[in-house]
Amino acid sequence: MKRMFVLALLLPLSAACLVRETRHVLYLDPDGTVTWTVMESGVRSDAQAPADRDGEEMEYLGQVKAGDHDIIRALAALGPRWVDSRTLRDERPFAVWSQARYDSVADLSQRILDRLRVPGQAACWRSGADSHFELVCHPELAPDGDDDAKILYPLVEDLDAYHLVLTRGRFTHAEGFRIDDDGRVATLMEPDEQAVKAAGGEFVLRLTWRDEQ
Repeated sequence: MKRMFVLALLLPLSAACLVRETRHVLYLDPDGTVTWTVMESGVRSDAQAPADRDGEEMEYLGQVKAGDHDIIRALAALGPRWVDSRTLRDERPFAVWSQARYDSVADLSQRILDRLRVPGQAACWRSGADSHFELVCHPELAPDGDDDAKILYPLVEDLDAYHLVLTRGRFTHAEGFRIDDDGRVATLMEPDEQAVKAAGGEFVLRLTWRDEQ
């Protein structure tokens, strides 16, 4: 199976000349609004020639300082209220913090589906004291190599790079996520390929949380 993108999207990866360690934390407010943060650390070129390494690293640093590097472009393509980035270390290896604010985790998820042309729907709703998020899609039906999807490739990581953190309250139920013991953090889990195949290729993510005033 192809590597899984946060919110259950399967994408081919493009070759990269920059090596980095990346961590994604999505801060979820009780009302469903979400801030996606990306921490890039240890950023450096893996080119063999020193001149090539210098060129790639300086190009990256220049793009970061201009607010136009690959992570920011990917986050901006998903229609945030705002985006921002900060250079935490401007000597190699670099460290960069980026973030973007979105009106709804469901809207963000639907924009990802639409951008990647993945058939599916995402929704949020309330039921009594509980809030719910659900994403249902068929990722294997997404076209490979679609030009509109390529801008999102910098956001593709291994599953353990993604964490959804409640700013207040507790997660009470999850499908496709692992909830930490304190109920505040949900981490994407590796999908069961056999279960997905048995469901006709349908992939489902579900979360329920309850606010605590």
